[in-house]
Amino acid sequence: GRLDERGFGRALAGVMGLAMLMIGWRFLAWVRPEETFLKDFVPFNVQNTRLGTERWYAETNHFPYALAASKNIEVVQAVQSFQLAYPVELISLAAGCNVSGYAAGAPACLTPESADPAGRRTDPSARLMGLLNVRWLLRPEPPTDAGWQPVAGYEGLYENTAFLPRAFVVGEVRQVSPDEVLDQLRIIDPARTALLSDSLPITLDDPGTPGLADVFYHNPQSIEITVNRQAPGLL
Repeated sequence: GRLDERGFGRALAGVMGLAMLMIGWRFLAWVRPEETFLKDFVPFNVQNTRLGTERWYAETNHFPYALAASKNIEVVQAVQSFQLAYPVELISLAAGCNVSGYAAGAPACLTPESADPAGRRTDPSARLMGLLNVRWLLRPEPPTDAGWQPVAGYEGLYENTAFLPRAFVVGEVRQVSPDEVLDQLRIIDPARTALLSDSLPITLDDPGTPGLADVFYHNPQSIEITVNRQAPGLL
């Protein structure tokens, strides 16, 4: 009868808090958030990278997303992503990930939800990753696709020789059904040919030399592009 309900609650919380500290003190560490989440990541220092205009792909669950965001670096894979069926299928195709279905990240091979550890490895296609604007690849082992070239001085970093800029112009289009798109992407050169589900008011059948498209301003809501091409084309 010496403690009312409030006093008893405080005493119980104090005892439980003390017990938790006694058990968990070894797991506690006082850190500065910026030293933990924004510490330097050597591959991000690679020369000639154009922040905000090209993407990265890392075959690892330890990609420093907070640091990437602080440097305006965009990645093609995502953890806890908002998944739409077609982008996920395209990312999986480009990554060489054969795990079907949905997971906490895209592609599913990079998440621990796959029962087979061997099935978590990917074999990225330089051509299709280039279509996704991926110029840089982080991978512990050399990729089999010859389109990836090792970057001197950066272990595990590869540059995509088939990299396509954020915006470009093609002179040829093919009209295909939505079900045929992924199969067609396996064989076309996306730098010269685009796949459409609807027809265009003009005919574009000259793959030729891609036109220049320069992104001189963009933010999450808008983008401004200048295009230089003599013949008709599709941006």
